[in-house]
Amino acid sequence: MKSLRVVVDSSCLIGLAQIKQFDLLKELFLEVYISEAVFDEVIVKGKGEVGSEEAKSAIKDG
Repeated sequence: MKSLRVVVDSSCLIGLAQIKQFDLLKELFLEVYISEAVFDEVIVKGKGEVGSEEAKSAIKDG
């Protein structure tokens, strides 16, 4: 059973990407919220780092 929503921080996103389990977020939760600060840290400032592309793709895919 999926939980309704979750708010994630950068550690969660990066950690899941490192162990190649980023898709767990989509499997376990109906909605995943990423704050603007986390977006900036992981996607903007972290461009090219682990988790950056995974998070960017997940946002694009909805």
